Amino acid sequence: MSVAIGDADNDGTSEPVVSVNYGFMQSVNGIMIYNLAYTGHNFIASDVERGVYGGPVAVGNADNQIGNEIIAASASRSSITNYTLKMYKYSGSWIGTNISTVSHPILSTAIGDADNDGKNETALVTYVASPVIPENATRIYDYNSSSGKWIETNISVTTCGCSVTSVAIGDADNQPGNELVTASENGAIDIYSYSGGWTTKYHFFTGTYGDLFLAIGDADNQPGNEMIIGASGQLFMYKYKSGAWVKTTIPSTATGIFNSVAIGDADNDSYNEIVLGTSNNQLKMYDYLCSQWKETTISGPDRSINSVAIGSIDSELGNEIVIGLNQGAPSLDNSPRMYKRV
Repeated sequence: MSVAIGDADNDGTSEPVVSVNYGFMQSVNGIMIYNLAYTGHNFIASDVERGVYGGPVAVGNADNQIGNEIIAASASRSSITNYTLKMYKYSGSWIGTNISTVSHPILSTAIGDADNDGKNETALVTYVASPVIPENATRIYDYNSSSGKWIETNISVTTCGCSVTSVAIGDADNQPGNELVTASENGAIDIYSYSGGWTTKYHFFTGTYGDLFLAIGDADNQPGNEMIIGASGQLFMYKYKSGAWVKTTIPSTATGIFNSVAIGDADNDSYNEIVLGTSNNQLKMYDYLCSQWKETTISGPDRSINSVAIGSIDSELGNEIVIGLNQGAPSLDNSPRMYKRV
C-alpha cells in the first residue's frame, strides 16, 4: 500500500490517498481516498478507481490547471505487461486520464517543478527487467494545456541492469532551483538539472545495495535542505557543503528493508523530523537535538510498512503520520494507520 497526503479533491482539507493491491486479478484492488466524517471523527473510504493493481501515488497540481490531482501508477487486472501512470481529478466524481503506459512496474512517482519553469511536472522511475538491455528508467511528463496532451521526456537510460527505486523533486543542493533526484538499487544517486536540456548535475554511490528510498527537505533544522536515504538497515543524510556532498550516518536500531522515509514536523514541536517505515514492522522517528540524532519508536504494527507520509488530515491543529501496510488478506483490516502525538 502506497500513501500520500494532500487536498486531492480540492475541498479545502487534506486527505490520505492510498493504493491497494492484494495481487493481480483481485477486484478489491484500487485507488482510494479517506475523507474525515466530522460526526463521530471517523474516516470514510471511497473509491477513486476500483479493480486496478495499485502502485505508488502522489497528490499535487500535476497539470497546472485549477486544483490538485492524484497521480497513481497501476496495472489492469487482465494484464501484467502494461503499467499505467494516470491522473485523477475530482469534479463531482473522479475522472481518470492516462498519462503514459510503460512495459515495467512503476516503482516511484513525484510531482514538482523539476525544470524550474514555474510549472509542475510529474516524474516516474521503473523496474528494470533485463541486465543487458538499456532501459528508459527515469521519465518526466509535462502537461501541454494547448494540446491537452502529456509530453514525455526520457531523463536517463540505465545500463547497469538495476532498477531505479525512488524519485524526488526539490532543492537538493541548496543552489538556485530544484533538481530531479533518483536512487538506484546499485547504490547510485543521480541528480539531474534542467538548463535547455536535462544533464546529470551530480552522480555518486552510497556504498549500499538493494532498494533505496529518498526524501528531500530540511531534516536537521539547520540552514538548507538535505537528502535522506533509507537502505537495507541503514539511514543516511547527504548535505551539499562547500562544493561537495557530505554523508552522515544516522544511528538507527531499525532492521530490515527501509521501505519509506518522510521529512516533516511529525510530533508538532515546530521542528522537522525524519519518519521511517521498515519491512520488519517498525515505525521510527529521528529528531536532531543538541547536535545528535535521537531515535524514537512510534509503533510496531502487525505487518511491514510500505509507505509513510506526514501531514494534517484530521481537521485539528498539527500533523499526523499516516502509514500504508503490506496488504494482508482482503478479510483483514488493511486500512492505513494514523498516528498523532498527544
